[in-house]
Amino acid sequence: MSLFAGTRSGANLSSGKEELMHTKAVLDDLEARVIYLEKMKRMRPPPGHLSPANSPRLFMKPAANGGPASTTTPSSSSSSSSSSESTEDTTASTTTPTDNGTEPQDTTTTTTPQDTDSKAGQEPVETPSESSEPGSVLFGVKSNTQPGTQVYVTGSSDELGNWDPKRALKLATDKATYPLWQGTLTAPVGSEQTYKIFKMRHSDESSIQWFDNGTEHPYTTPAGKSEVLHEWM
Repeated sequence: MSLFAGTRSGANLSSGKEELMHTKAVLDDLEARVIYLEKMKRMRPPPGHLSPANSPRLFMKPAANGGPASTTTPSSSSSSSSSSESTEDTTASTTTPTDNGTEPQDTTTTTTPQDTDSKAGQEPVETPSESSEPGSVLFGVKSNTQPGTQVYVTGSSDELGNWDPKRALKLATDKATYPLWQGTLTAPVGSEQTYKIFKMRHSDESSIQWFDNGTEHPYTTPAGKSEVLHEWM
């Protein structure tokens, strides 16, 4: 009886040992999986991190004249398309390497386009005023005179002396035209005046004789040449 019981107890111990070993194997497998997952988690790049395939490449360019090399990063297609758009201001950037081993200086020049349609600063163009061309009037008076006596025309304008006998228009004659006395008056076209004709001996105002009893004759200076003829016999 006791032998049977001992045999049964040994079998139970052997079965329990096998279960423990199986459980340990399962736990070891789970622990290995956990370690693997933790390792993969540490190796995974954080959000926003550039992978080596997408990271920008750096190119080293040798500088001229023994200066330091410059580093150039190629721009993306989106940046190149945006930079190609035209703007109102044009900016030109020039990098000048130095000979003393220092970093190159960046010289930037900004040019602002000028408005060619702008009219600011232009001087106004003065248009000369059109002056009326003077007209020419030939006064003719047919009159017999005594030696030393001359014929004059005076009137309401400066050209005719403003009724002053000493400033009147003096007519002239010669052997070929006598007894016709003539004189030319130049006045603005369209000017309206009045005039009178008189004789005077040796510039003596006391000897003045008025034609037609001193009647004032109106006239308007026409364009071009014209003639006014009177007969005083």
